Parts: sequence; C-alpha cells; structure tokens
Amino acid sequence: MQHLTDDFYSSTATIASRSTMSSMTPATVDSLSSAIAAMSMDVDSTPATNVTSCTAILPQPESRLLSLPTELRLLICGSMTLSPQYAESLSFRGAYASCRRLHQDMRDQLDPGQDLPRYIASKAGTWDHQLHSKIKLGQPRPFLGLIWDVTIQVPVPTRHHWQPSCHEVVSSLFSLYLDRLHIVMTGSQFQALAYNDMKSFRDSYFMEYVTQGKVNCRAVTFTIDFLSNTDGGRKRSTTIENVEPKSGITYQLTMVESKTGKQVERTFASGSRFKSNSHGPTSSFDGDD
Repeated sequence: MQHLTDDFYSSTATIASRSTMSSMTPATVDSLSSAIAAMSMDVDSTPATNVTSCTAILPQPESRLLSLPTELRLLICGSMTLSPQYAESLSFRGAYASCRRLHQDMRDQLDPGQDLPRYIASKAGTWDHQLHSKIKLGQPRPFLGLIWDVTIQVPVPTRHHWQPSCHEVVSSLFSLYLDRLHIVMTGSQFQALAYNDMKSFRDSYFMEYVTQGKVNCRAVTFTIDFLSNTDGGRKRSTTIENVEPKSGITYQLTMVESKTGKQVERTFASGSRFKSNSHGPTSSFDGDD
C-alpha cells in the first residue's frame, strides 16, 4: 500500500507540472489507475445512490485523494475514463460510485453520459448508413447517467456469415464494454436459416468472436424479429449453463420459443464478459443495476 501511495503522489506531482492532459503518457495513466484503486479504502464507502437524501458534500480529511487541491484532483479525474470503448472503464466505475464528491468530479470532467452517443456518432461516416440509422441506445442508468445497452436491427445473415457491412458494425459493437447488446435480425429468415428459426444459429454469428476474445459485452441477445412478433411468439424460455469447448469459457444460454416450437431468440450471458477466469478486467461495480 505504501509504495502505491508513493507512486500516486509522484504521478500527481508530475501531472501538476504539465500544462495539458494531452502530455500524459500511458504509463502515467496506468500508475494513476493503480494508485487510485489502492487508495479506495480511504474514500467514504457510503453508496453514491444516497445523494438525493442530502444536499451537502461533507469533507473527508482522512482520504488522501480527496484531500488533494481541487485543481490537482480534477486533473486526476480527467485522466480517468468511463467510456465503454475501453477496458479501463470497468475499474473506474468503482471510483465513480464510491462517494458523491468523486462522482461529481468525474461527471464534471468526463461528461460520461455522452461517451457512447459520441462513439456511435463518430461511426456515421464509416459504418453502413442504413445499419447506423438502426442503432438505438438504451436509457441512461438512474443517477449514474451512463448508457450500457444498445439495440441494432440487421438483416438475417446469409451464407453462414454476416454480410461484410454487418460484420464491421456487429464486431465493433461486440467489442464494447456494454451490459447488453440486442441484435434484432430482420427480413426473410428463409435465406440462411435451415430450420427457419434460431436452431440454425451458427458459431460464425457469435461464438467465433468469443473464442477470438473479441466480445466484451456481458450479454448479447439475438432475436428473429418476424417470429418473435407473431401471436404466441414468446411462449416459453429455457436457460442452460454452457462451456465453450475451445476456450473453456462458461456462459448462460437462454432460448425463447414460440407456441409452435420455433426458437425465436437466444441470449448469451457471461459475468466474465466471455473471458476465461484468468483474463479480462473485472470490477466490483460491474454488475446488474
């Protein structure tokens, strides 16, 4: 703990001597991340969700981080990220929810509620225009203001693979650190699905991305729009525990069937974000809320 604290103050002193955040090196940011995590025990652990019960933010002199000069503390908060583009966002979620002072500082410096909208908007010129227009962002989480859910409509895949334009968009969305990605497949399913439902769902549509380490979402749902919207289209569901044989990654598979026995939807869910136990970032705040 002591050596991390020393590293933290060494890093913050270095930052304070610089005029802009753009001059920070990745090593400095990594040092800050580790030091802030190690010092989290100094911060009041009162859940940030209690903010509405009290308007005053009380000083915390026992916290070394919160006792820093305001300008330096804000500079440190500005070096963090809550963007679902980056694995580091999972670590900083804990800091964001640790206390009201740090929560407000990070919100002021990062404007994290706009991270995902900005990312999606930045792809307007590179992703297929029609697919881009079919993306719908979920509602911001209460109090946190963060968006972790995305829905997109795509054509039913053909020839056992996503169409090239779909692959680019879908693979990019798989890589985000979302809580839930919902892929609604539209159009005629008879073009590619041998059984005309999700029983024909192939590994190349999703599990191949998992084995390549390219999925960072906690849950990904695939729905055949036409079948799920018919009368009795969502009659029953079944959840099983599965293990991907190549990687040993465990996940839950939930299958939804219609009253006629057609499988209309599959949800793949993994608390480890489809990583083996020895890989991938984790966070105590990386759960359902």
